[in-house]
Order: sequence, then structure tokens, then C-alpha cells
Amino acid sequence: MLTDLNHLMVNPGNFKGSRKAFLVEQKPLYAAAVAGNHVADTVADILRRYFKRYPATLPLTEEPSPEFLAQVDDSAADVEPPVLDEALMTEGEFEAAMKSYNEYKALYATRRAPVSGSVIHHVPVMRTTRSLHQPL
Repeated sequence: MLTDLNHLMVNPGNFKGSRKAFLVEQKPLYAAAVAGNHVADTVADILRRYFKRYPATLPLTEEPSPEFLAQVDDSAADVEPPVLDEALMTEGEFEAAMKSYNEYKALYATRRAPVSGSVIHHVPVMRTTRSLHQPL
């Protein structure tokens, strides 16, 4: 059994406050994933739970309130982005919505990278009526 978990996860020195505490609490779970050879799934779950507590839009210098953290329900389904119906939007509205989504996606990727290291993970996908009609 591994006893020194410090080498197994992202350096928590880059994180402060409750973010650091959350990641440190994940070390035993991560160590078990390494031993069980299911790191990708475990890191994906850690990321999912991390972003429930620390949304990508929350500035890194800002701590969520204790009340907000207490209300986090890890068993609740993640909120899916809405499907954009291009037929119900002007071209400008659709472009603005896609621009906003792409900016969020970039922010999410930037915030995710220090937590996840080099493992690739799911980024929330914005579905559009255009994408629903394209073959997979």
C-alpha cells in the first residue's frame, strides 16, 4: 500500500483555502485509483465534484461561502447546458451565445488543467439544433 501520497496528485501549493482542502481530501481516493488502475475515471469524478464547489466562473481569489459549499450535492445530476435552437434566434443572438459558450469552454479548460494534470476530461458541450442534425 502506498503511504506517501504527495507524489500522486497535483501540487496543492498552487491552491489555497477550501480548494486546497478539497484536493488534499481526494488523495486517498486517487491513491486507490492508481492501485486499481482506474485513474481516468477517478480524476473525472474528482473534477466533476470540484467544479460543483468551485465553478469555472468563480475567480480563483474568491472562496465560495460555507453555505454554498454545504449545499453541494455530489449525487445530484450535473446541469446540462441548454440546447440552442438556432431557428428561434437571430444570427447575432446565436453568434453571441456561441461566443459566450466558447469563452466559458476556454475558461473551464484553463481552470481544469491544474487540477487534472495531463489526463483529458469531458468539457461540457453546448448542443445546438445544428449539431443535433449532424451525423456523429
